[in-house]
Amino acid sequence: TRSLDPCLLEHILGDYHAFTDALIEALQKQLDVSKYQLDHICYRCATQDEYDMVLKALTALHGKLLVEATVGGRPIATVLLHNPIRHAQYEIESIELAAPKPGVKTKSGLDFVGFAIGSPADGIYGNSVLKRFMAQHPTIKFNTRALEKDVSPDVSVEVTTPGEFGAISAKFHSRPLVEVVRIELEDAAKQGKQ
Repeated sequence: TRSLDPCLLEHILGDYHAFTDALIEALQKQLDVSKYQLDHICYRCATQDEYDMVLKALTALHGKLLVEATVGGRPIATVLLHNPIRHAQYEIESIELAAPKPGVKTKSGLDFVGFAIGSPADGIYGNSVLKRFMAQHPTIKFNTRALEKDVSPDVSVEVTTPGEFGAISAKFHSRPLVEVVRIELEDAAKQGKQ
């Protein structure tokens, strides 16, 4: 079990600047992501205890828990940062924190970044933005397993980075994670009133 000094975000998540640099440098060889919004980073935990500790550390000083939901049999939290991470031209507004899936051994660490590629008018439902995006980049091998999700579908690209990070994924959504969470919460509240 590790202990966390919650004073610095880097002590909780690790070197997210180097992680993001490595990913963007590798991605740029295939795809110019400079025009998209890098809106969130995912940190994956190896144990439920670690997940609880990291979530507590993140929300103690750095952010507000927007939602915690069970996805794939394990909790995933979205934390809105009080002060977005400023990195290059990006402002990363949230952290997605994932507990391990039951029965799946995983290691702790930064896992992927999420880019929002659409406009507010595109919304969080449907995949037409993603299909156009893929058509604009026919030479890229996209992972499309989440393309047909009802809410906030995504496609991803895995790149190999030199050094400690190895293979990293970038996920592309129509809208930022925080917007998706807010819309889902509003929709759930409306359903509850009916």
